[in-house]
Amino acid sequence: MDKKWKKIESKMWKPENDGDSIEGVLINKEPKTEEIGAKYTVQNKEGTFLVWGSAVLDDKMQQVGVGSEIRITFEGKKSLGKGKTLNQYEVEVAEKVTDAPVDVEDIPDAE
Repeated sequence: MDKKWKKIESKMWKPENDGDSIEGVLINKEPKTEEIGAKYTVQNKEGTFLVWGSAVLDDKMQQVGVGSEIRITFEGKKSLGKGKTLNQYEVEVAEKVTDAPVDVEDIPDAE
C-alpha cells in the first residue's frame, strides 16, 4: 500500500511587539541544559511552534503541564541596567468552563 508522507515542520514564535501572543496546546517541554535553553512546543490551528524559554518564561512554565491550553503574551523588555534587558511574559492557562445551571441554594448569602 502506498503512503503519502507529510513533512512536519516547526515554526518559531518570536514576539516583536508588546502584546504579541500565541495560544494553543502545550505539546512538549524540554528543560534547559548547559548547552541550550529551555524549549516549549505549542500547537494551534496555524501549526506547531517552537517557543524558546527565558528566565521569566521558564519560571512561569514550570506550573504548566503538557496538554494544557495556554496563552503566552510578550509584555516587553525590562531594563536591568548596564545595557541588560529581561524579556517579560504573561502565561495563562485555560480553565474549563461549565454551562451547568447553578442552584440558587448553592449561592452563599451576602453578609
